[in-house]
This record gives sequence, C-alpha cells and structure tokens, in this order.
Amino acid sequence: MMVRVFNTGTGNAKSAINYLMGKNDHTGKLRAVAPEWLHGSPSLFQLVCNSTDRKQKYVSGAISFRDNEHPSEGQIKNIMAAFKASFLPGLKEDDNYADAWIAHRDKSNLELHFVVAGTEIQSGRQLNIHPPGKRNIAHFQAFTQVMNQALGYDQVTPDPLKIALNEFEAKTDAGKKSRRVKRILSSELHSHIVSGRIANRDELITHLEGNYGEVTRIGKDYISIKLPGSSKAKRLKGPLFQADADYQELVKQHQKSKQPQKLTTEEYTQAKTTLEKLTFERAAYFAKRYKKKTTFKRTLSNRGKAHKASGGNVKPPLKRIQPEIQQVQICPADTKILSVVAATSAETGTEVSTHQLSKFNVETSTPSVNEDSHIPTVNPVSNAMVFGIEMEIGNLANLVSKLMIRAQTTTNAAYYEILHAQIVKLQHQMEVLNYRMQMEKAKDAQDAQPRDFCHKPKI
Repeated sequence: MMVRVFNTGTGNAKSAINYLMGKNDHTGKLRAVAPEWLHGSPSLFQLVCNSTDRKQKYVSGAISFRDNEHPSEGQIKNIMAAFKASFLPGLKEDDNYADAWIAHRDKSNLELHFVVAGTEIQSGRQLNIHPPGKRNIAHFQAFTQVMNQALGYDQVTPDPLKIALNEFEAKTDAGKKSRRVKRILSSELHSHIVSGRIANRDELITHLEGNYGEVTRIGKDYISIKLPGSSKAKRLKGPLFQADADYQELVKQHQKSKQPQKLTTEEYTQAKTTLEKLTFERAAYFAKRYKKKTTFKRTLSNRGKAHKASGGNVKPPLKRIQPEIQQVQICPADTKILSVVAATSAETGTEVSTHQLSKFNVETSTPSVNEDSHIPTVNPVSNAMVFGIEMEIGNLANLVSKLMIRAQTTTNAAYYEILHAQIVKLQHQMEVLNYRMQMEKAKDAQDAQPRDFCHKPKI
C-alpha cells in the first residue's frame, strides 16, 4: 500500500468528481470495472471548492494497493478513518472540511481515490493536507509504514536509482514519449552506477554531457538536460540527482528495494512515534489556525446618545455587553475509529506487537488505561490566563490526537473502548475550557470599554 498525491486541484470540482465516477479512464478507454462511491458528499465538496477564488481548489490523491493486497470492506473503512485522523486531526467532517472517496478496481488492483476541499468551512481559510516541505513528506511516509505493518503488507521501498516521473508523464498518453525516454535513460544510468563507473553526482553530470546532450541547468534536487532533437530540456529528478546524494548508499537502498520486507520491531516503533509526533504538530496548527472568534453585540448604546422616548434629556444607562459565545471546535473529530488490525488480524494472520495495558502512561507519551488520574484535569484559572487556557486546549488536542492514533493500531477491543472513553472525557474538558476562555475574553472586553468619568450622575 502506498499514498500518492497528484499535482492537480486547480480545476473545476465537478469535473474532478465526474472523472472519478466516470465510465472512462484518463485515456478515454471504458473502465473494466465501474467506480464505486465510498464516502462523502459530492454536493458539499463542490460547494466548498467553488466558494473560493484561490487557485488551488482541492487536494487529490489515491491510496494504492498491490495486486496481491486485498483489504476487506472493514479494513477499507478503517484505512480511510486512519487517513483522516492523521492528516485532518481535530477537524470534523462536514463541519470543518469536505471530502469524497471513490474506489477504482479497473486496473486489477484497488485504488482508493480521495479529494479534500482546500477550504476550511467555518473560517473560509485555506486548508491544505499536503503542504510542501520535508516534514509533510515524512508524515505521509510514516503513515504508509504504520498502515502496511498493521495490515501485514510488505513495505514500499522506492528504487532510488529510478528517474522520477511527473503526473503528466505517468498518467497521460501525451506524456508517453517522455516516459519512455526517462525509463531508457534510467536503465542505462542504473547499470553504470551499480557497476561503480559513476560514483557521484559530478561524474553523473560529466557522463550525461558526454553521452546524451547538453546539461542546461543544475539545481539542488534536479538536473536538466536537452537531448538531441528536443526543443526543450527535460528535468531529471530523483535521489541520484540530489546535490548531497551518496551513491554507495543509494546502491545499497536499490538492492534492498528488490526484496519484500517488513519493519523490525524497532523500526515499527519509530514509525509510530514519528506519525504521532507529526500528527500532534498538525493538530496544534489546525487548532490555532481554525479556532472561532468570539463576537460581541451591544444591547444598548453606551456612548451617551439621547433616548428618544424621554425627549432627548435622559441618557440611557450603561449596559453590560452581552457576548454571543461560539464554542471553539478544537478537536471534535470522530473518535469511533475501529482498529485496522482488529478487523484483519484473523484474516492476515499477522501479529503486530502492542504495549501491555498496564504499561501505558501519559508521561511516557502513551495513555494510561487503569487510572483516571492520568487524564489531565481542568484547573481554575484567573481572568488574566486566557493565553494559558489556549495552551491547555492545545495540549489536550494533542493528547486526543495521540489517543486516536493508538486506537487505530490496537488489537485489543477492550483497550479500544477504554481509549474511546478517555477521548470523550478529554473532549468534554476541552469544551469546558473553550467556554471559560470565551467568558474571560468577554469580561476583558467589557472592562476595556471607555467610560465617561467626568460626567456626574444626576441625583
């Protein structure tokens, strides 16, 4: 199993849905198996996408399975839930985001295609589940590793000696020629690198210039070359074209990629730790970016305007500002996520090591299951502690996301129920903190209102 995110999302949302559910594939050929709608509201997805003038309307991708990987219906549901818990942590479906999932089975394997609208519904701000940067790439890699191990699948180990193909080259007939050229070039370079005739990037550049054409540009992670008879240079990307590439290490990774493999216990633990950490970071970022603001409304003017009913001689009394409290939806995500392994361990015969219940402890970044005292409690805070409340909400949101990750990978049904109960308690505490924070802000706003201290009230 692997996750791919496509270089699309700027077009019409309706067209994207029509293609994913269409009878014909991207080449125009009739699909051997009709697409299957799995989840989501197409109307809401289109509405949210069309509500913005931003160029990027949505994120599109697919979770692809090998020909010998056949997840059950229950596993498919759990994989989708785990994906959303990892990359949309703390956000609630239909309230904060709109998505759609469609299954394609016309290529002899299963592909779970997904589209996520690029706008957070409550705030109208941009929502990007696949932002640029190495941390996001590491996030998706950790998710893939954890899910493959939980499902009993072999790990996806990309061949570092292959030249990467862009979406145009990989998916379209128009890119067929470019795809063929890159694959031939990749095969020829592969033999030279494995044999040691090309030992580093400088030697690669010399080899390209001496045998294939003009190297027109050299970047940190790519090399552009203009082949004979071509009007434009082709950009070559992949690990072997990076400035800091270690070719000896790449050869080792290449040889390793040819052999089916599972993660060791240590590697699996590290992958789960990475997934949890990056999910927490994303949850905290979303909590800060998409929290709702408190709005205020005056019941009567406090600026001393004349009261019409009294002939203009009596000023209205100063009334308290009545806040219209809006609960901040920090982490209302669906906590009823069944374990992927619980639904599949009997089918796959795969044993995934899990922590003993008695060993779980919040202080060690794992949840306690025997004592409620390990669940953070709400402490009284003063009016000047709004920032402290926000920090506490963020901490609770992180802990909730962590418990949700544990719930995704546990094989123990009883433990899952305990995790679910803890998550519900934590979310209740967050609601209490949300309300208190809004009250503190309302009081601060009231205290900050200008007053006419020079005016003496009439007796």
